[in-house]
Amino acid sequence: GAVNHALCSALSELLNEFSAKVSRLEQALRNHELSLAQLWYHAQPSIDTFAVLHRVAAHVYGCIGGAVLNGIEEVMVKSSLSTSQDLCEFLLQQACRPYFEMVSKWVYDGSLEDPYGEFFVSASSRTRDERTGGPAADFWQKHFTLDERAVPQFLAASRERILHAGKYLHVYLSAAPPGKLPEPPGGRA
Repeated sequence: GAVNHALCSALSELLNEFSAKVSRLEQALRNHELSLAQLWYHAQPSIDTFAVLHRVAAHVYGCIGGAVLNGIEEVMVKSSLSTSQDLCEFLLQQACRPYFEMVSKWVYDGSLEDPYGEFFVSASSRTRDERTGGPAADFWQKHFTLDERAVPQFLAASRERILHAGKYLHVYLSAAPPGKLPEPPGGRA
């Protein structure tokens, strides 16, 4: 999914940095400017980084969307070193970008763009609006639903408001004549 892709991109960025570091160490070794003690000194931060990355990968293996974000956050909370927390924060920020794009589209446009089923709001294709030919007296309750397992912990308190904001806007825009909503004073927050 998009969240996993963003996380992999962040991991790839870290691996590229590590590769550059290894190249510099290799050059120093070839120039006879690197002792075993110096190698250990320069490798230690990378060893710690890879240990954190391993914990993150183990926590998010097989997960998508909000569960990935929760796994990264869990590792961050359990880490006692500030460098480990900073690393997890970087990974979380990168992985959150596509998720927040989904939240933004839902809250501001009433559109659900979730091709990988990562978002905590899902649309039921079986429930149809009476206007489009299907009996659905409870369209409001069943068309868009909340998947509690996909809610990131940092959005848990706002999940119902996010769900209803998108629902209201979706219903309004599907019933309103084509046009664009006016931009709120001060722009989008």
